[in-house]
Amino acid sequence: MDTLIKFAEEWKRQSHKEAYDKQVIKEAGPKASANWQELLNNHIGQAPFKTIAAIHIKKIQNRGGTFPHTVFFGGPGLGKTTLAKLIAKCLGTRFREFIAEDLKAKKIHELIEETRYLDIIFIDEIHSIDVSAGEILYAAVQDFEYEGRKIPAVTLIGATTDAGDVPKPLLDRFPYRYSMQPYSLEELTRIVLFHYPELSQEEALECSKRSLDTPRVAKNLGMHVDAARGICSAEEIFNYLGVDDTGLQPEHCQVLNTLFVHAKPMAFQELVFRTNIPRTDLLNFYERHLLQRGYVTRTTRGRIITPEGVDYLKERQDGAHGH
Repeated sequence: MDTLIKFAEEWKRQSHKEAYDKQVIKEAGPKASANWQELLNNHIGQAPFKTIAAIHIKKIQNRGGTFPHTVFFGGPGLGKTTLAKLIAKCLGTRFREFIAEDLKAKKIHELIEETRYLDIIFIDEIHSIDVSAGEILYAAVQDFEYEGRKIPAVTLIGATTDAGDVPKPLLDRFPYRYSMQPYSLEELTRIVLFHYPELSQEEALECSKRSLDTPRVAKNLGMHVDAARGICSAEEIFNYLGVDDTGLQPEHCQVLNTLFVHAKPMAFQELVFRTNIPRTDLLNFYERHLLQRGYVTRTTRGRIITPEGVDYLKERQDGAHGH
């Protein structure tokens, strides 16, 4: 008897969901912007994502529905937020941005109550969302139902700098998972010139070479070089900023110097305290570049500077004295 009751309830739930989905398509209709293909084509980089996005946008245009719930993996400054905004622009829908740590149960309730059809709800650093608040949100956007009533169909897009920090139950909520792809030197140069068209090709290229393969860094360097036009050269600006030919910044040297002075393995939390660099930035940006170059290594007892790191630090200090 209990089995029959459960079966009947599930059948009723599915029937209501199918009817609701059809109603969403009917009410929402094709919402894609007329120039959505141009918007996608003009976005520099991340071609694999743009290909999949185009397929889903065409489907929404022809048959209605929503963009699939999506999670982006990648380091800071690679354009995760930009991609989420791009989807909202292409669909002609509202973009709502939140920081995961700020989303408690009460805030989730307000978020859900204020949703509109086809909203793009973007949550940055989604791995750090409060567990109970997250469950409320995920359950709501999975079936578009909250507190026993239907809510507008929306798309949830999450972003995280570390895929390993995202619990599997959370990942399972996202049918589309995308790892940000590396940017080529040509793509980075185009990004700089797009934002600062008065720069020369050579100036934009030099910014890109020092960008650590990160669009945000490339744009920031372009901003400084653009401001210095007619005042000083790009090379002088880089020197003033403390950015070397490979893109390493004063914060990278600060980490190396801290480890060098300590002269023994240092726990990561202590390194955060001594350098006063935000934990996420240190872990996912500064330390990542130092590990890639072999200047720092991780041990079971903590981080240590390598002989190559010591050599680099001395060369940098000698270069500073030379100037």
